[in-house]
Amino acid sequence: MIDIGRDVSTFGREMRAKGVAVGRPFPPLNHMLRVTIGTDAEMKKFSDAFSATMAVA
Repeated sequence: MIDIGRDVSTFGREMRAKGVAVGRPFPPLNHMLRVTIGTDAEMKKFSDAFSATMAVA
């Protein structure tokens, strides 16, 4: 779980638009993003999408 400091539902939609699926929300942890470790290639794709999505305030 990663505390992203903003609504995880919106963040998840933004990540899906970049081709990366993340875990569903776990209320009341509405700022916590669930991430599962994948292959090196999958984690690189996640890292790139995560960084780009976090950069958008």
